[in-house]
Amino acid sequence: MTFAWSSPEDLRAVVPHWEDLAENAASPNPFYSPGFVLAHLACIGWAENVQCATVWNTTGDERRLDALAFLYRDDLRWGWPIRTWRSWANSYFIKFEPLVRRQTADGAARALFAGLSENGRHRTLLLNRAEAWCHEHPNPDLGPAHIIHPSQRAALIARDDVDGYMKTEVSKKFRANSERNMRRLADRGDLTFKTVRSGPEVRAAVEDLMRLELAGWKGKQGTSLASSSTDKAFGLAALQAGQCPQISCDVLSLDGTAVAVSVNLVAGGWLFGFKTAFDETLKKQSPGSVLHLLGTRAILENKAILGADSTCVPGHPIESVWRDRISCATTIRSIGAPISAPRVKYVVQTETVRSNAKSTVKTIYNSASNKKVTTTKA
Repeated sequence: MTFAWSSPEDLRAVVPHWEDLAENAASPNPFYSPGFVLAHLACIGWAENVQCATVWNTTGDERRLDALAFLYRDDLRWGWPIRTWRSWANSYFIKFEPLVRRQTADGAARALFAGLSENGRHRTLLLNRAEAWCHEHPNPDLGPAHIIHPSQRAALIARDDVDGYMKTEVSKKFRANSERNMRRLADRGDLTFKTVRSGPEVRAAVEDLMRLELAGWKGKQGTSLASSSTDKAFGLAALQAGQCPQISCDVLSLDGTAVAVSVNLVAGGWLFGFKTAFDETLKKQSPGSVLHLLGTRAILENKAILGADSTCVPGHPIESVWRDRISCATTIRSIGAPISAPRVKYVVQTETVRSNAKSTVKTIYNSASNKKVTTTKA
């Protein structure tokens, strides 16, 4: 296996290889798939300190992309001249694990991490909210994993007994409230639910989500997907049917007009939550909760879906509907030459303080705004 750095131009030239890797990743991550990343590159841009690391598996004349990671390079972090690789994260990238091919996961991960050591000059690898394989992977090029902020987010694993799950696992209070609100919405007109995955219906659902989000509190704060022309262009480019990642949208409509929309990304048989919006003039009838209840059944009834990752922060209301959990944590590991014990202690403590401060500021802000964060934003 061969490690190589790739430019944005290099990536455009290998999209078929990239799509194949994204669909066969050991830990699927649609936010690092070509449709999403190239849309971001075209509409929003590419920071100078973001680099793409790749691992290629060559047999004769055949080449296959077996690993890909998007990383920031910091030459100074935590007040120390410790050269650090950290996950490329922004407001639209919610999952940060590298793409590593499932069939060659161990060898591809080893080649990726070895390449990051950059000729033996030590670095630190910092992966935000990474799943277990990132800090459990045994690799001679990596030091021990130092875990910061371990947490669990809501998930939904495929089951055969859909009715049984809906009756016994979904919170009785949530189910009763949602069913009551469903009846109240139906009293207002023709209430319909559908899931769309292809054709112009996907574009219509994405536009409905943008409309609802712009009309709500995110629009007033200027943080909706349609609040700026660049972000809107990115959303329309990234959330297209027929590309990688695939798009799946749940739509709740009243008399033909969407009142709640959930846009999800699909990769490797898994569904990942991206954005949800609802008509806030109907908040007493909670169309968002009704959408969650109906969408949960739709996911379980779709036998092509292995599971769903909410991508939500701990404590989100979806936890009363989706009972499975995905463990994750921010992970710090040395690459190449080990970092001295005092520096390791300082690095971990400083990153912990920084993360706690950021979380506290976000909590205070959302409390003051009387709003809840519904997805994990970087």
